Amino acid sequence: MSNNFNNKIAFLVNIIPSYREGFYRKIISNKKFNIEIFTQKNLPIPIKTVEKKFKKKTQILKYLSIGNEKIVFTSLPLFRLLNEFDIFVVEGNPRYITHFLFATFLRLMRKKVILWTMAHSRNNNKLREAIRLWWTKFFKFLFVYTDDEVLFLKRKNFKKNIIYPMNNGLDLVNIDKIKIKISKKEIDNFKKKYKDKTIFLSCARLIEKNKFHQAVEAFARIKKINDKFIWIIIGEGQEKKRIKKLIEQYRLNKYVSFKGEIYNEQKLSKYFMASDCLIHPASIGLSIIHSFAYGLPVITHSNKKYHNPEIAAFKNNYTGLSFKMNDVNGLKKCIQKFLMNKKLKFFFKKNCYDTVKNKYNANIMAANFFRLIEKLN
Repeated sequence: MSNNFNNKIAFLVNIIPSYREGFYRKIISNKKFNIEIFTQKNLPIPIKTVEKKFKKKTQILKYLSIGNEKIVFTSLPLFRLLNEFDIFVVEGNPRYITHFLFATFLRLMRKKVILWTMAHSRNNNKLREAIRLWWTKFFKFLFVYTDDEVLFLKRKNFKKNIIYPMNNGLDLVNIDKIKIKISKKEIDNFKKKYKDKTIFLSCARLIEKNKFHQAVEAFARIKKINDKFIWIIIGEGQEKKRIKKLIEQYRLNKYVSFKGEIYNEQKLSKYFMASDCLIHPASIGLSIIHSFAYGLPVITHSNKKYHNPEIAAFKNNYTGLSFKMNDVNGLKKCIQKFLMNKKLKFFFKKNCYDTVKNKYNANIMAANFFRLIEKLN
């Protein structure tokens, strides 16, 4: 490595979301490398960011967003980047035009660049995905979300690329510390509020793509035969009014509890620990890892093509139950199984936790990242 540099790594990303805090802490603490993050302060959509927690290692950039993040131009400090850093990790989303152009320039100049990218997006049509993959193949070193994405790219003829999965996860060490602080008595008291009903949890933004109206319809059908349940919803969004209207229409008011937005892990933990399963009718992402960190099984649909990469952690009848996409009756049957068998959660619990402990967490993400750095060097 050049003597003009000090093993300096520049991360060029759109934001530092709260769910990535553990990963950044792990890599920044590695004294062999000097890591700095170049990022926006926020997004037009409500996602909690934690750039303030990395003040000494972060440079906030001005940006121009067109069409609610459909196209983004970022004010990169090009001279400083090229003169101070020798390794570049660039977010591989072509919508970020400046990142796209700068990453391409770095590759043409034979700089050490890693493209941090999602191999398959549930939102992309075939043409857009083909164009994005054509560009992605130009980069020798790729950091993708899961092992499944590595296999996906290999099938797409990425034979000459060096691809490592981060196996996207959360800071399990921190979550485990929080769990230890909460006593069994606290959880039992929490459950008593709901008179020992089966507790179903949903934790996501209340937006159309998450299809929570399907869960409302499923619970409406279930109520006719078994009303020993409560559905707790954590999150806010433009679909809240529609969901509440449906709940009133089906007379489910006393069976549903809205808790609003909660980002504090300590406050969230009681809900995850006391619930019997997490329901997410539509495409699921990091929520599945969050749920498994608490040993909480998941109900979601079975079409992996329409999920985010983290669905790789899910296995039907092992870490939860799945149903045919958009099949409300199938969702109802999955919910019924948890209602009929109060011990079903404990059948899945160890499998859920072991999945994230062994494969999907911030420690493994950091270890995989530095394995790729070693390969690059």
